[in-house]
Amino acid sequence: MSDPGIPDVEFAPWPTQVQNDGLDLVDLAFDPRVPPLPPDLQEGPSHPEGGTRAFGGTLRATFADPRGGRVARFAFRGVVAFRVLDEHGLLELWDASAKRPRPARTTFRVRGHGWTRESPLVFDKTGDVDPYSHMVATDDLCLEVVCTVKPIVTIVRADGGW
Repeated sequence: MSDPGIPDVEFAPWPTQVQNDGLDLVDLAFDPRVPPLPPDLQEGPSHPEGGTRAFGGTLRATFADPRGGRVARFAFRGVVAFRVLDEHGLLELWDASAKRPRPARTTFRVRGHGWTRESPLVFDKTGDVDPYSHMVATDDLCLEVVCTVKPIVTIVRADGGW
């Protein structure tokens, strides 16, 4: 049953170079250290890269497309929380996606799902008026990240082979 203060599952675009690729998660590393803000921003309300403030550490994830040979590295800064999900944690999202299709197969944003209801303080820390988490969906495991800075995606191999 939905909480009247929290919307139903809602998807939003997160355009990336791999938004519809068939990826596999191959590496994940979290550095909990928070890099300091420059002195002129330490008292201010905004972060130079779009987040509300320095928060959390850095999460780096590497995904590969075994069929196409493309490797993508994701860097999430200002990480408030993250989780790796298997099919159990994804049923709600896939059911919602069947009713209102998500904007892309692999990378998209989501809100109003179980994690939003279970951990409202996590989503409040993003500082966004309409907080979303970032999803990287694969056929086996999915990465979901709540962060205060827009993630960076870098293609490190796109030659079509291993």
